[in-house]
Formats: sequence, C-alpha cells, structure tokens
Amino acid sequence: MKDLSTKNVIVKEEKESSESENESKNSSSDNEENAVDIEPTKTVVYDDVKMKLMKKYSDIVSKKNNFGGTQGSWYTLKFYTMKEISAAKYYLVEMEFSNDDKDPMKQLNIWLKATFIHDVLKCLSTDDKDAKPLFNGFENVIANGELAEVRLEPNGANICRSNTSNGYNYKQYVNYYLIPKEMGSFKHIIEKFKDTMIKLLGSDEFFSMMVVYQNRRNNQGGKPGEMLKNMNSSIWTQLKAPNNNKIEYINALDAKFMDHDINIILTRIFGNKHTEAKYQKYGWVKTECKLGTSKTT
Repeated sequence: MKDLSTKNVIVKEEKESSESENESKNSSSDNEENAVDIEPTKTVVYDDVKMKLMKKYSDIVSKKNNFGGTQGSWYTLKFYTMKEISAAKYYLVEMEFSNDDKDPMKQLNIWLKATFIHDVLKCLSTDDKDAKPLFNGFENVIANGELAEVRLEPNGANICRSNTSNGYNYKQYVNYYLIPKEMGSFKHIIEKFKDTMIKLLGSDEFFSMMVVYQNRRNNQGGKPGEMLKNMNSSIWTQLKAPNNNKIEYINALDAKFMDHDINIILTRIFGNKHTEAKYQKYGWVKTECKLGTSKTT
C-alpha cells in the first residue's frame, strides 16, 4: 500500500491499550462528566448477512498482528474542505462526526472515534476484495487516509484538544484524506467522496468489521465497544439518519489542524513550493508561521 507521507498513520497500540483499560475502570473514556449511562442492554440479534460478514472479518483480522458524545447529543457527519487551489496536487477533505456544542471539547463523538474509523476503513479497503464496490474508486484514497490532532480553537494558538482522565492525557483526532486532482473536477469529486463515505459508514460491512474490531480491543472495547456493537444505538441511528451530513469550507488549515500536520499537508499538496508565502497562507490565517515552526502553545 502506497504511503503518501512520512507520518505514521497506524494507531499506537499502547495508547489504545491504556485508553481501553481506563474505559473499563470508569465506564467511559472522554468527557466522563457528560456521559449518560447506557440503558440495560437488550439482546441484539444480527441478521444472516451481518453474521456472515462478522465471520469473514474475524478470519481476516485473525491473520493480522494488530488491527493496527454523549447519548443525548445529536451528531452530524461533517466534511471540511478548502476552496479549489489551482496549484495544489490534491483536494483535501477532513471528516468528523460531531455536534455543534459551543464547548469545542464536547463536539467530537466520544464513542465513534476517528481512530476506530481509520482502522476499520483501512482493513476493509485493503483486505476485503468483495467490499471494493463500496469504495466507488476511492479505495486507495481511503486506505491512505490519515489521523490528525485537532486544534482547540479555529485559527487559534497551536494547542491540541485533549482530555485528562486518571492521569492519562487523551488527544482528540479527526480523519483526513487527500484526493488526487486527476480523479475529476473539484465540486464533482468532493460531492462524490462525501456520498461514497456516507454509504460506506452506513454499510453492513463497516458495522460488521467494527464489531470484530471492538471485540479484539481490551475489555472488548469497554463502553464504546458496547455502544458500537449495538446496531440500535444512537450512534448508528444518527450516522444513518437521512440528510444528516454537510460540507463546509475552511479559510485555512489552522481552522482544524495543528502546526506540525499543517506543514505535512502543505508539503504534500504543493511539494517543494510549500514554503512560499503565497502557499503558506493556506496553512494559517496569519502567515507568520513558516515551515517547521509553530505559532504559540
């Protein structure tokens, strides 16, 4: 699989491990004070299609060394991009499942984490040939998707959103993708990617692989795992709700990303020209930031 950057996109096992242990102790990971207790779990009966897919994915995952919000809030699948840039080699799309809470720390869904989406989609795109039609030509784009730390305030100081629980500091992440411009015109491709991702995340294949993934995590995924393995939970209901998605434009990369990720993205999009002022402006609203430097922390 082609790696388009120097950044390691594999989720660190020890972070996932400590996070899972913490979840099992406290019955939630992030935003513990806002979490709502899950109602008594009802017996979930999976249909034949999902059972066959889970069996298939269990066999796939067993051959690998590693897999590599509160209930009361309404979450929407959001896609953030920038206006088309003629000199860019790629179209950028950042994706998140979030709400519109005024407190940025409470916006990202605490159950369906970007790290989970990243791992499950990577496994589906690279190991299940039968799922290829679901990717609608974007299998390489999605397989090479990356994780990025989220900036606390849009266009603000270089501070990452993070939560501290039981002595552990958990950074918040989002998914992002770089789509080669040769795949098509800007508006057409961005819309096509959005529609593809919506269908993919709502598919039986994604749900079934997510169940297998959670079962392989410590404590079978803890409370997030319990929520994600229940196909009737609010996570799946909201994710699959009609028209519960939107595309929005950002004025510069620092609306979402931390400085180190901005430098990586600019390098990939513009190549060696990324240090020029006319390209740096796409990284930061205030263009005093340069390659390899940060604004403030």
